[in-house]
Amino acid sequence: YRTMSEARVFRNWKAKAFKTPKDATFYFGADWGYALDPTTLIRCFIDDRKLYVDQEVYLVGCEIDHSPFLFGGVNDKELQDLNPSAYAALKSKNKQWRGIDGARKWRITADNARPETISYMQKHGFPLMRPSIKGPGSVMEGVDFLQSYDIVIHPRCKNTVDEFTFYSYKTDPRTDEIIPVLSDKKNHVIDALRYSIEIVRRKSDWRPM
Repeated sequence: YRTMSEARVFRNWKAKAFKTPKDATFYFGADWGYALDPTTLIRCFIDDRKLYVDQEVYLVGCEIDHSPFLFGGVNDKELQDLNPSAYAALKSKNKQWRGIDGARKWRITADNARPETISYMQKHGFPLMRPSIKGPGSVMEGVDFLQSYDIVIHPRCKNTVDEFTFYSYKTDPRTDEIIPVLSDKKNHVIDALRYSIEIVRRKSDWRPM
């Protein structure tokens, strides 16, 4: 039988602590979940051919009206004013979500499958949020683009480390051969990361091999 390591999608990464430069240009990506899947937000920056992932949020079962606080933090006064009832509900449950630094100041590219959620977020503290652009082959192109970098993940981003460890190609059950089809598991943070640098991919001269 094929081992999991043989089917792994990413081999171009490592988990290592680092300091984020004060002048970094950040790229944010979001993927939506709810009942079984997590809502995720990722922050990364690029230095030459290295892609650094330094912050993440990840929560299964996040209500839409709680998402602004998951992303921006419960201590943001403007978010409290924009979302008073949601803030009151979170406060009563003693939620301590810190969000991600800069999430309201930088563009967030989010999964376009949920336009109503993007619209809600734009009206409730995240006006710079934009939908991702999807099309035939866009998932594989996004993965190929990530594979073109050396990726460094801060160890505090535990869910990102977990997904990069286990994200795999499928295996043909008849032949036990690995096939070039991505498994739809352990990919929520990775989807968010694809979205985050979609704008870089589309504006570069990079082309898939």
